[in-house]
Amino acid sequence: MKKTVLLFGILSLVFLFAFKQTQNPSDLWLEDFEVLKSQMTKTYSNLKSIVLEESMDLSRLNTKTISELKLAKTQEEAQLVIRRFLAKFKDGHLAASVIETTLSTDNTDDSGNYPMSTDSVSVALKKMGFQEFDVPNLKFDSVPGYIPLTTKNNSFQAGIIQTANGKIGTLKLPYFYNQGYWGTPFKVWTTYRDEFDGICDDDCQEKFNSILEKEFTKEFIERLEELKSENISKLLVDVTGNNGGSGWFEEIAHLLSAKKLDYMPNLFIKHEHWKEILEEDLNTIGNDLANDKLSASLKQKLLKLQHLVIGLVAKCESNCASIEVWSNNKIDCLDLLEHPYGSKLPFDIMTDPQFNLLQSKDLLTASRFRPFKTGIYSGPLYVVQDEQSASATERFTSLLQINNEATIIGRNSYGAGCGYSNGGITTTLENIGLTVKMPDCVRLRADGKNEVYGIKPDIRIYWRRFSDNAYRKGQILVETVFS
Repeated sequence: MKKTVLLFGILSLVFLFAFKQTQNPSDLWLEDFEVLKSQMTKTYSNLKSIVLEESMDLSRLNTKTISELKLAKTQEEAQLVIRRFLAKFKDGHLAASVIETTLSTDNTDDSGNYPMSTDSVSVALKKMGFQEFDVPNLKFDSVPGYIPLTTKNNSFQAGIIQTANGKIGTLKLPYFYNQGYWGTPFKVWTTYRDEFDGICDDDCQEKFNSILEKEFTKEFIERLEELKSENISKLLVDVTGNNGGSGWFEEIAHLLSAKKLDYMPNLFIKHEHWKEILEEDLNTIGNDLANDKLSASLKQKLLKLQHLVIGLVAKCESNCASIEVWSNNKIDCLDLLEHPYGSKLPFDIMTDPQFNLLQSKDLLTASRFRPFKTGIYSGPLYVVQDEQSASATERFTSLLQINNEATIIGRNSYGAGCGYSNGGITTTLENIGLTVKMPDCVRLRADGKNEVYGIKPDIRIYWRRFSDNAYRKGQILVETVFS
């Protein structure tokens, strides 16, 4: 009897494999498309806002894509259909990649990718992804009255524009990530490599990058102090071409403001992925509640936070049916949850004298930079951005704009929006041969709209995209804003 059952099972698997082999490829591609739509319904955080903003007809797009997949003859054509479908949403974080088929072995030695204490400084930095970048999106050298500041070896180019109405300080902020710089990393690594022997592993590199962040902050403050010593009446911070980086932007924003900065709400999807994130947060809060050194009053506040997070966990389940969304254009169910403590812990936890003893402070964004030093410069502030200003840079300009701490000038920013939390969620389309990542959170800008549409400048600069070079753009900006 057992042999008969085993034989039946083997025959069933053979039949299923044979059926898959003879099945029309387009049927398999359509199966993948159903998977994609189901996942977008559950995990694509920007779906509702983009549909409303673009007046998209999901039912029509669905029908069109199905027809194109039925007509596709090859896997490559099916991939192109899916890429065109995703492109309709105009979202840089909604990205498809071809599934890699190269076989890899578990015993591969990756040690050659780590920097060594014996490497030359240039080789070590390049192994860690550092590059010598030059971003000449905007230059002021042709502006009458411009004098560059060259008195200090500093990562942040600065200058003074002498006008009839006083001095304008200029300060270039090219990146919010360490790997975009070269001079300071070169200097720091030269001494840092003496602290270890052999391979600089992940922990070693993390420590190096932490030292770099502190050094960059020090250099930025030095530049601000130098500009202030020139008696500037206004400061122009240039983030054109700055495509983002880390939470370091928060520290820089606070250096440019003497007031307490408020944040717009962040939103996230109702999904198991975020449920796991919140449960990790509950573990962190639980560790603090078990700390005997904390006061009873602080623990009462933490209990309120714990109750709040438990309530969010209970809500992390979507009730959206894919067929209703994609066939009937019913998107009311695509609601998100508001994150209540990403930038500020509620219930006055942060004002408690024992706040710095809490593990829960790490629930905050950019926790490693807190407490922030504030107000190194607090005068009139202008920030210039362009279409390449993205991601963390948009959070930087938005934070200052929301708090009325800066006048944003230039062009509409890139519109990266919120991205992938804790690595994000990947959807695999096995038959089509693609993996798709989609954002799982939303950031709001000052007007309450999704940041995926970019940060709008307060003063628009009408640069000609191709004919105006970096020098001409600098002249146009000064003529438009400061003349």
